[in-house]
Amino acid sequence: MSLPLNYLYEFGDFCLDVEEKILSRGGEVLELTPKGFELLSIFVENQGKLLKKENLMDSIWADSFVEESNLTFNIGQLRKLLGDGAHQPKYIKTVRGHGYRFISDVRRVPREDQTLKAPDVEEVPARPADGGGSVPSAPVRQRTMIATGILIAIFLSGAVWILVRLISDDPVKIAESEFSSEKLTNSGTAATAVIAPDGKYVVYAAGLGSERGSVWLRHLDTGSVVEIIPPSDNRYYGLALSPDGTILYFVRRPLKSSEPAGIFRVPVFGGVPQKLATDTEGWMSVSPDGKLISFVRCTHTDLDNCSLWIANSADGSNPRRIVTRPKPFRIDDNRFSPDGQSIGFAVGQSSTASNEFGVHSVDIETGVESELTPEKFFNVKNLIFLDGGELLITASRVPTKNFRIWRIIPDKKAEPLTDDADSYSVLSVDHASSKIISTRINQDFRMYVSKLEDPTVGKKIAVASAGRFSPDGRIYFQSIQSGNDEVWSMLPDGSGQQQLTNDPADDGRPLPSRDGKTIFFVSNRSASAQIWRMNPDGTDQAQVSMRNGGAPYESSADQRWVFFRQALDGTIWKVQYEGGEPQPVTKTNRTNFAISPDSTQAAVFKPEGSDDQYQLVDLSTGEALQVFKTPNPELRIRAAAWLPDGSAFLIAACEIETRNCALWKQHPDGSEPKRIKTLEDLDINDLSVSADGKLIAIAQGRWTHDIVLLKGLK
Repeated sequence: MSLPLNYLYEFGDFCLDVEEKILSRGGEVLELTPKGFELLSIFVENQGKLLKKENLMDSIWADSFVEESNLTFNIGQLRKLLGDGAHQPKYIKTVRGHGYRFISDVRRVPREDQTLKAPDVEEVPARPADGGGSVPSAPVRQRTMIATGILIAIFLSGAVWILVRLISDDPVKIAESEFSSEKLTNSGTAATAVIAPDGKYVVYAAGLGSERGSVWLRHLDTGSVVEIIPPSDNRYYGLALSPDGTILYFVRRPLKSSEPAGIFRVPVFGGVPQKLATDTEGWMSVSPDGKLISFVRCTHTDLDNCSLWIANSADGSNPRRIVTRPKPFRIDDNRFSPDGQSIGFAVGQSSTASNEFGVHSVDIETGVESELTPEKFFNVKNLIFLDGGELLITASRVPTKNFRIWRIIPDKKAEPLTDDADSYSVLSVDHASSKIISTRINQDFRMYVSKLEDPTVGKKIAVASAGRFSPDGRIYFQSIQSGNDEVWSMLPDGSGQQQLTNDPADDGRPLPSRDGKTIFFVSNRSASAQIWRMNPDGTDQAQVSMRNGGAPYESSADQRWVFFRQALDGTIWKVQYEGGEPQPVTKTNRTNFAISPDSTQAAVFKPEGSDDQYQLVDLSTGEALQVFKTPNPELRIRAAAWLPDGSAFLIAACEIETRNCALWKQHPDGSEPKRIKTLEDLDINDLSVSADGKLIAIAQGRWTHDIVLLKGLK
């Protein structure tokens, strides 16, 4: 039996009595929840050590499954009690992508040197006592020994649990000591791939954006690569192989026309592609007997946003809709079950940056649906079945941004199998479940700053995916350089960078107010995308919108309202600076916009689709004042910003086929736009003009996709 601890812990102005479970400051006892006390005790006893999130959760919630947000919440409450700050911590430091570290000096002091002020009855509930009055020392020691025994029992049970996990013959163990990955491509353009059933080769498609697409085969034993389908003006979205590995199924869409995507089949080692279905998305699979294909169609109507279909794999005949979803929900990836009787599919919505994506199954004959797991995610990119009905999925869960590979036992909890800084998308496994391939995704966006009248691209100054000028000339921007999307600030030359937010959730799209005294931003730290505000130095962060939130775009001229893009449907909304009920402004969904300096008009455009028109909208009525055509039909607007004097607005647009991008100036009177600057031929995320109208900041970049072979499956 362990002896009672004869010392206390001191850090800062605080004193921690682990034995009696008391935290005090200056002799005054502080109220702390049981979980909070456990968490603080672990931190103090492991001062200076990096404590991983998963280890903390296993220690504190060993007998139950909880979301990572529980840990985040408790750390937030602990910081509040200690008077600590996440961005300038004195006690608990976040180690991005890994966990936390207790950074304050901790001292052990003899117990007799410390006297704690007894709490008043009104302040802390009285402990049970035999007959009232003071509690004798013997019961204290007795409770101490009982508590110590309980802790020993918990420790032993945890050790047994770990031992069982280590010696169990789980069919899938990917994240073990022997886990490794081998990069199979290095082009950054391999968006989709599939491994052969016998595990001997990988078929992958190359080409992203406006690049000509092609299909290749790589032999895993020799590393040799063979072209299956030569480059053409097509983009490839999905690949699948027949059970015997002789037939390749693929989804592709022409680059130079509005023709929708379709499903084709072709012999792996040569032949003419045969079209099976049209108007499809990129997600599809082949049944275990090779007779059926499953695929998704999205009509984007209110009652039938996306549907899951099956058809004969030989010729696409006998198409049949199995299940559908209304807006805003959609159906994404899908896979036949090992017995071929049902189809597992990913379903939900991710517009609000909350965990509303799940994995369901539907019986092919009856159409009866069921949940394969009660777990919910921000998004589910891919899923595959393993023997025994288990699944692997690539999914992200708020507040973690990265897409991990997860293992799911039907009707049970999800277990992350990867915990690195990479995001994974496509999943494919051989019949033996010994080899798995995935696509690894990385983002590479930069902020460019230049003079407005300078026709060149400008200077690359920071890693950033969005950013806006403040009235004082600083740029507030969204960056992933610390390992997670956070809000930063800097000078226009890229110097003086300061991180302003530090939260496991995503913080981004910063917007300085008209007077520069408030910075608005979007964050999903409250489990959905909402407007938040803070001071320019990152202090006093507070939530503004409580529902129907989204990304801020502009503040009103009277400095009362924040205009934002509602996350769920992409319409324009507004909410007061100090919070309150958000109000809709327009009804046209899936739009981006730029608000005029006097807050009376907005240039509104659709960033997706084939629409080459955009509008000037009256914000008081929501009605269109003017309809514009893009400078040429092949241009699609990606971002817009008004000049400070309101005389014109700028549009950043790219050609669909060539991705040639440029900056144009458009006057509200509808006169011909003027091309004023060449931009990088990269995706455009954001555009801003300085308060004096002399500088522009534009965020451009791309997402890279490469195939990796993951080893370590058993």
